[in-house]
Amino acid sequence: MDLGQYADRYKVSLDPSCRCSDTSDHWRCQEIKGRDGKIWPYSETHLVVALFHSWRCRIAPQGDLIWIPSQRSAKAKRFQALAGADAEVVQDCDEAICIKVPNRYLRRALRLIVPEPVIQGVTESLHKDDPPYATPCLSCGATDGLPVSDRYCSVVCRVLGRAGLGWRTNPYRIVDLQTGQILSEGPAFDLTPRGIARLQARAQAFQAHSSVSEIFHDKAA
Repeated sequence: MDLGQYADRYKVSLDPSCRCSDTSDHWRCQEIKGRDGKIWPYSETHLVVALFHSWRCRIAPQGDLIWIPSQRSAKAKRFQALAGADAEVVQDCDEAICIKVPNRYLRRALRLIVPEPVIQGVTESLHKDDPPYATPCLSCGATDGLPVSDRYCSVVCRVLGRAGLGWRTNPYRIVDLQTGQILSEGPAFDLTPRGIARLQARAQAFQAHSSVSEIFHDKAA
């Protein structure tokens, strides 16, 4: 499903780690992010709706980040009941539950994730009592209730963002914000200082390779 056809109403973004060389395949990497979830294409006939759970974190004495799920998404339960046999859970974890449904459920899914409108007033009729969007998180791009004064939406995003790294889902991975290269894939990540240093070293290697390739290309031209 090409989400680009809704770009006049909602903010449709392209996953930074998209590796599609053919622009005609970019629809596969499109996503609509919302306060309570996000949507991306699964195929030409189906889409995936990710609805976020509530979770919190604490820092262990050794400095490790420990994430603790606090409450499962009530919207996910409602959406599964609504879609019935059409709903297929493709991933269920501490952060979110990902549900594959036919394209005809798109509008109902948009009501649940609370997407960011392109034009002010487009979604107010659907979500009159919802809080306004603030600046997106510099690490993951989420805008779920992020205060304007903050730059990151969670401790994980703050740790990664300050190191020049980004946090992505579908599937879970850590990317270099400068090049979009995937540095580590989930489900488990080492976010200790030593682990972050290894990720930064890998990112610098990608950046150096990219710079050399650009120089070679310019000389060849």
